Amino acid sequence: MKNHEIFRLREALNEVSNLKGIKFAYSVLKNKKLLDDEITILQKTVEMTDTFKEFEFQRVNLCEMHSEKDEQGKAIIKDGIYSLIDRKAFDVEVEVLKNKYLDAITERNTQLQEYDKMMVEDSDIDSKLSKVKVEHLPEELSANQLEQLKEMIEE
Repeated sequence: MKNHEIFRLREALNEVSNLKGIKFAYSVLKNKKLLDDEITILQKTVEMTDTFKEFEFQRVNLCEMHSEKDEQGKAIIKDGIYSLIDRKAFDVEVEVLKNKYLDAITERNTQLQEYDKMMVEDSDIDSKLSKVKVEHLPEELSANQLEQLKEMIEE
């Protein structure tokens, strides 16, 4: 299993948490805890530094300052993008801000690249998963759910 598949399996466990069967439910519970711990570790590797958070805060402030406003004075955002009044003036200020935080931006880009590489690496979590024998699976499981849970099914 690749690291990115851990997130898929965790979501699949959420979908079947309400199904009955003591052995199945116990495995679901154990695996949720195991996966949550692993997800926390993965997410910590991509947390923003305080300096990059400061850059993002100031960048968003510039977006707010340079954006068109609605009747309530709030920035207009269309499809997740600020509607800017003067793009050239905004670009000049953002460039100054980027230069000020160049090291933090570079560090963040490297961090994201490393995270992307890590997500496609093999995880050793398969060997740690609590397995369930086929005869202990709830009858209500669909073929799609079975496919999503395949790593924890023992044949």
